[in-house]
Amino acid sequence: MRALDGIVTLIDDPDILAVARKAAAAMPEIPLHGIDLVRDIDTGEIFVLEVNPRGWTWHFSSKTGKLTQRKSNIDFAAQFDGLRKAAEVLIRVTREHAR
Repeated sequence: MRALDGIVTLIDDPDILAVARKAAAAMPEIPLHGIDLVRDIDTGEIFVLEVNPRGWTWHFSSKTGKLTQRKSNIDFAAQFDGLRKAAEVLIRVTREHAR
C-alpha cells in the first residue's frame, strides 16, 4: 500500500470479502494475507490483482498505513475489529505449529 494522493475509504462489501476469502483459502498455510482486489466499474466483476503472503501487509501501524489513515481520516484497526482478529489468527497458527 502506498499513501495515495486520493482518499482511501473502508468498505464492508460481502462480494469483495467472499473473493478475498477464496484467494486466502488457496494458501491456507499463510496466516495473514494482503490481497489487492479491483472491481470492474462496468460489469461489477471482482478481480484479484495480487496476494502478498510474505509480509509487508501490516498497515495498522506501518509508516505507510499511519500516513494513509491520517490523510483519509480512517482507522484500519476499527474495521472488523482487525487487531483482535489478527491476534486470534496468529495465536491459533502459533499453537498449531508448536505441536
